[in-house]
Amino acid sequence: MGILRLLIEAPIARSNELVLTSITAAVGQPSRFIVSNRSRRDHRLVTSSSNVIQQALLPALMSGADLGQLELVESTDEIRRVHPYALGIEPPRFRGSHIIWSVATERNSTGEHLQASLSKFGEKIAHYKVFDLLIQQLLIAAFQAKGRDGKVRVTVEFDSPAKDIVAVTLGERGRDH
Repeated sequence: MGILRLLIEAPIARSNELVLTSITAAVGQPSRFIVSNRSRRDHRLVTSSSNVIQQALLPALMSGADLGQLELVESTDEIRRVHPYALGIEPPRFRGSHIIWSVATERNSTGEHLQASLSKFGEKIAHYKVFDLLIQQLLIAAFQAKGRDGKVRVTVEFDSPAKDIVAVTLGERGRDH
């Protein structure tokens, strides 16, 4: 089992300086997490398809928590375990192109989904059905949070001309996204 020591042992950061700067969820893909030291000079992309891991790391992102350590699956960038951490007090600057104005749910004979209403600044609000569980979690977390200007912005990627949401990034947009 590998522990995320790239950031700890290489003289980049002490263990209590690791922070999660963004989470990206994409349809049919593992979620991508950017872990960085506090100065944001060095970072690493790690992944997970686990709903539990994403749920455990969302509060770390939203609060700016010091992560300490993440265990990785041997010889991969896949997260195996999130070690205990305490909530932080300074969330990152959430950068993105869209604001989530409302969320709703719908359940019918074919299943259930989240309906997210979002827009770019100054544009008309559009409504989207979201079926991917990990994308749903990020949209709900952003909707619940208060950013410095009242709303938390997310980066949203669409297939074809704004038809379906295929990826959402919450947090700082890094070069590994």
